[in-house]
Formats: sequence, C-alpha cells, structure tokens
Amino acid sequence: MVSTTFKGKPDDKINVRYFNGSWDGYFARDSFKFCQTCDTGTVDVALITSSSNFFVSPSVWQGILGLGYKKLVQPEPDAADTVLDSLADQRIYNQIFSLELCGRENQSTTHLNGVLELEPPVRDEDGYTYTDVVKEWYYQIELTGLAVDNVHVVDDCYELNKPQAIIDSGTTNMLLPTVVYWNVLAKIETFSYKAANLSSGSGENGLTRDELKDFILRADSLCKEDLQTSIFSWFPEIVVQIAFNTTHNFSINVPPQQYIRQTMDTINKQGKMSEKTRCYMFGIQKSEAGTILGAAFLEQLTVLHDRVANKVGFKVSDSCRVKDPVFTKTVSALGLRGDQGCLAAPRSVLPTAALAVTLALIALTLGAILCWWYQEALKARLAALCLRFRRTQNYTYMLNSEDEESSLQMELDEIRTDQVE
Repeated sequence: MVSTTFKGKPDDKINVRYFNGSWDGYFARDSFKFCQTCDTGTVDVALITSSSNFFVSPSVWQGILGLGYKKLVQPEPDAADTVLDSLADQRIYNQIFSLELCGRENQSTTHLNGVLELEPPVRDEDGYTYTDVVKEWYYQIELTGLAVDNVHVVDDCYELNKPQAIIDSGTTNMLLPTVVYWNVLAKIETFSYKAANLSSGSGENGLTRDELKDFILRADSLCKEDLQTSIFSWFPEIVVQIAFNTTHNFSINVPPQQYIRQTMDTINKQGKMSEKTRCYMFGIQKSEAGTILGAAFLEQLTVLHDRVANKVGFKVSDSCRVKDPVFTKTVSALGLRGDQGCLAAPRSVLPTAALAVTLALIALTLGAILCWWYQEALKARLAALCLRFRRTQNYTYMLNSEDEESSLQMELDEIRTDQVE
C-alpha cells in the first residue's frame, strides 16, 4: 500500500556504507506510528532504491529502522533527525525503549522474531543490569574481559575496546579486533579438535580437521546429515564481561548455539530442503572497527536503551522461547574488576625504561670523553712542566734554581694527586 503522506526528495540522494553492506536512496518525510493505537508523528526517512550485502537473502525486507544516536545520521548529522529523536521531540515517546531479539524458535524454521517496545515499564524488580554508554553514536560500552572455555583471551582489556566496543542489533555475528579474534580462534580450535575427536584423521560424522578449520575461518559452511545432534558439543562457551562501574562488572554468556549460526540455504543435493541435513556458518569474524556484539550475542536478551541516562540494561528475556536447540542464557551477578580501566591504552613502562637506559649510556659516554680529555690535558701539562724542570736543571745560572725547582715540584705533586683522584 502506497503512503498518502509520503513526500520524497529525489534530488537529496544518500549513500550509506556500514561495516557490512550498503544501500542507496534519497531523503523523504512521512507520517509514522508504531501501532494502531499509538500517536502519529512526522519523521525523516530515506527511500532505499538499491542495496548490496545488506539485507539477508532471501528475506522479504521492508526497510530498516535506525536505533542509534543522531551522530550516525547520513550523510551529515544536521541533514535529518532520527526517527526516535523526532518522536521524542514531538513528545510521542520518552527516549527509552527495549529490544528483544529472539532468533529462531527451532532449527526447522527460517523465521526470526523479536520485540521492540517504546516506553516499556521499568521497575527495580525487573532485574536489569546496567552499563554506561561511553559515547553517543552507536551504543558504545566498556568491555572488561572475554573468556573462551573459562580462559581469558587477553591480558589487557584495552584490546577489547580498541578502537571501540559496541552493541549493534543490525549486525548478525560477533566481530572482534584482530588480536582478540586470533586468540579466540586458537582456543576454540584447540577445544573443537579434542571435542570432535579429531586428534588423528576424521572424527564424528566423518568430519575432518580441514573441514572444521575451514568452518572456523569462515571459508566454508558445514553441512552434514544429523549434524545438529552433535555440532554444538564441539564448541566452547564464550563469556563477555561488561563494566558496571569503575569497580565492578558483570558477565553475559554466549553459548555455541548462538555463534554457530544455521544458514537459510539448508538444501540437499537435489536442491530441496532436507529434513536431516543442516548447514551452519561460524558466527565470529575479524574486525578492523573494534568489537561489535551483534545478534549472536544479543539474542535471548531484553536490552533496555535509556537514552536519557545514557545507560544500557541487560536481562534474560522472559518472552523469547527457543525449543531447538535448547541452551541457557545468563546475566551474572556483579563481580569485582581486576583492571585499572579499559578505555585507554595503559602507560607502558618500556618506553620509560628505554629512555632511562639511553640517558645513562649518554651520561657514561660523555663521562668517558671528559675523563679522556682531562687525562690528555694533564699529560700535556705534565710534559710542559717536565720540560721546564729539565731546563731549570741545565740552566741554573739563569734562574734561582732552588725556588724554581720547589715551584715545579709542587705543580707535579698536584698533577699526580689529581690523577690518583
């Protein structure tokens, strides 16, 4: 159905590039409301005319609702308001919303579901655990740790936040900075080879080491009959630690059922959907843009976005129901942080130590040069005095020899004393 209130601006073209994918279109304005009984507001929108690697194929998409801050408005923050900001300015909602991504209810469906709620009732007993939004563009937060099979993958938590760590419902997978990514993959690979009995040759379901490695590196999907009965047991749980304040943090687990993602193109060799065969892709990727916690992390959580207090709250969803595969999502109690802050690079003692050593070497070199110069000066002075002494002995008739010899002897004694010292 065509909107009767739509007002397009075809000359105001827009091109948007994300970490993954892009789309083109132009600006417009239209009336907007979230539900039949909700108040109607006027908002800035973009009409998408083309897209690339953006919407999941073969999904029948209708558009995208940006939930980020105004700084992300393309092409310039002053070009338009976000839908949420527009509705808040018109007093239609109070800048607080919650989002639930439930994922698939079971492995036999490709249907994804979730709930977006404006102005959700928030009570102390609702059980949200909060973290601060440290920068208002994406929902940037502070991560304090990441563990694979209960083993932390980095010693310095700054690596998790370099250059930033965000939660993003528009991203499917978990994306990790390079150093963190390779550490995570190394631990997962070690765990998986052992769990799938791949220490030598092939393991369960005829799986080979090369197949598993290609899968973990996202070089290929993994498709085998009855794979769903065992694949999740081959992979470890991941735990993400998030700052609560400067002294405490909390943890949210990511079971393998979440980062091992079933693909929508599960087909058999005859091109038909197979009842036994399931295809999976590895849901962890390397990122140059920092840590991006997408749906693989957010599913089965209710995430409260408080844009007034600039906080994000997490709790396990009360309404999402996953029947197959079954797993447990948890948000832990608060624990003490063992770091000194994770948002800035730590001051390394290495440059300071190196500088100290360099200065010491320079001082020693200068000292050696000065000592050499002083010794050479003393030698020259001694030689001159000796010459004068000999002349005094040879030409006593020209001098008062007793006084001259006494004077020279005093100077020689002084020089020798200086050399000893």
